[in-house]
Amino acid sequence: MFVAAVLSLSQPTYVQEALGSRVPLAALQTPLNIIGGFGVLFGTFRAVIRDRDTGAIRFTAGTAISRTQTLIGFTLGRAAAFAIPLVLAVVLTCLVAVPQHGVVPLDMFAVFLAYSLLFVAVIAGIGVSLSTILQSQTVAGFTVLAFAAVYITWFQISNTLYGTLSGTTVSGFSPSTNPLYLVVRWLPPFRLSTVVTNAILGVPNSAASATNVISELQPNQVSNLVVVRIQYGSDVPVWYLHPSVALVELLLWALVPFAVAVALYRHRSID
Repeated sequence: MFVAAVLSLSQPTYVQEALGSRVPLAALQTPLNIIGGFGVLFGTFRAVIRDRDTGAIRFTAGTAISRTQTLIGFTLGRAAAFAIPLVLAVVLTCLVAVPQHGVVPLDMFAVFLAYSLLFVAVIAGIGVSLSTILQSQTVAGFTVLAFAAVYITWFQISNTLYGTLSGTTVSGFSPSTNPLYLVVRWLPPFRLSTVVTNAILGVPNSAASATNVISELQPNQVSNLVVVRIQYGSDVPVWYLHPSVALVELLLWALVPFAVAVALYRHRSID
C-alpha cells in the first residue's frame, strides 16, 4: 500500500491545485481498496476452515466462550493483525508527502485513518464469514477469486444487469437518467468504500477515485466513470446516493453474511 500510494503522489497540476494537502489521502484510496481490501480478504477466508481442519478450534469450543464470541474473536483478531501495517502505510505516506504537498489536515487524517480501520474490520468480517459458511478451503478460495473477477468486470456486469432490468442500454459513457443506475454500479463493497472516502476528502460524490473525479470535472473529458454532480446536476440528487447510505451498505456487506455465519456455526458440528 505504501509503495503504491507513494507512486501515486505525482499528480497533474489541476489535481494538486484542487486537493492541495489532501493529495496523500487521495493517493491512498485505490491501494486501500485493492491491496488492503483483497489482502485482508485473502488473509481471512481460511480462518475458521484451517482451525477446524487442524483441530485447533476444539480448544476454544471446550471453553465458556460462545460460538458467536469465537467468530467475533476471529474477525477482530485478523482485522487487528492487518490494521497494524495498514496504519503504518497511511502514516508513512502522509509523512513522505509533506515536502511536496504539505501536512494533511489533522481532522481529515484522523477520520480517514478511523475509516480505514473500520474498512479492514468489514473485509475481515466478510472473509471470516466465508470461511465459516463454506467448509472447504478450495471452495472458499475459488469464491474469493470469483469475487475479485466480478469486481474487475463489475462496470460491464452492472451495465448488463441494469439494462436487463430496465430494458435500456446503458454504460458509463451514456448513463441512465435514473439515479438507481448508480445504486447498481456502486454495489460492490470496494466501490462503496470509494464513495465514502470521497466524502471524507470533500470530493464530489462518485465511486471513482478522487483524482479521477477531479479529472472528470475538467473540460472535454469523457470516460465511463460517473460523477453525480456532472450527470444529475447535484452532489446528492436522492437520499440513497448519499455517502452515509454508502457507509451503511458497506457495513451490511459484513453484517449480513456474518449473521448467516453465526446462525450456521451455532448449530453445526465443529468437525
